[in-house]
Amino acid sequence: MQTKHDDRYRWHVLEDLIRDNGYKTFVEVGVATGRTSRYLIGKIKDIFIWGVDPFKTYSEYAGDKNSKSQRQGVNRKKVRKMNRDHPNFIWLEEFSEEAAKGFRDEMVDIVFIDANHDYKYVKQDIELWAPKVRSGGCVAGHDYVSKGMHRGVKKAIDEYTKKNKHTLRHDKNSVWYFFK
Repeated sequence: MQTKHDDRYRWHVLEDLIRDNGYKTFVEVGVATGRTSRYLIGKIKDIFIWGVDPFKTYSEYAGDKNSKSQRQGVNRKKVRKMNRDHPNFIWLEEFSEEAAKGFRDEMVDIVFIDANHDYKYVKQDIELWAPKVRSGGCVAGHDYVSKGMHRGVKKAIDEYTKKNKHTLRHDKNSVWYFFK
């Protein structure tokens, strides 16, 4: 099902979801350069954001431009600066599985999953983070495509939403989301 957000970047879609639903707490799983969180902090003054990214190289995270050690060092510096400069942003320098343990169920309004795009990791991230989202909240992510190295994202999302009877929404720019 396509949405009204078809010609916008992922951060515009997230901004609309946050504003339209009065969300105040946001978790970004897979921060990379921090561009999405930085945009949201600049546009929505009363949002609180946790960014989850360990910036570590491991064998199952190969092939993505952000998996290279040099790129991770650059990204880490950008996110560290954002963490220092914005009191409403907290960077959790850990893998998704460890970070999720620090959140109670139904603690956040919206989670955005854009980390390791391999099927098993996307599936794991959805299963870890969906319970952390409150009723009426939103589970979202990026790279909902059927071809190429990100096709595992689509497979994991399709399986989860079908099994849990959620209505999946997505746009042509590969942002996906569902409401709890």
